[in-house]
Amino acid sequence: MADEFPKSGDVIDAKYELKEKLAEGGGGMVWKAKDLHNGIIALKFLKWSPLKSKKISANRFKSEFAILKNLSHPHIGKIFDFGRDDQSGLYYFTSELFTEGDLKKMEGA
Repeated sequence: MADEFPKSGDVIDAKYELKEKLAEGGGGMVWKAKDLHNGIIALKFLKWSPLKSKKISANRFKSEFAILKNLSHPHIGKIFDFGRDDQSGLYYFTSELFTEGDLKKMEGA
């Protein structure tokens, strides 16, 4: 099953149960997930691009995590964990999940 995207109900790294896919773009997929020890979080998977090497993509994803992990501001969500799921072969990181508001509706506000 390497490099296949998990589905709702799958458990990632024996720590996170996927609940609902929230968004998907060219570089990744974001899920609402249950941290089996600490409640509801957001989990972002790296999506492999056929146009980039996996090593370069993984290094950029790791850099994104490192930068975000070190940011601290009341308007930036907290970043928690980084890993690679052995079952799917995909890299992920977890963060605080925001459930209130819609940024698209707030544009220009």
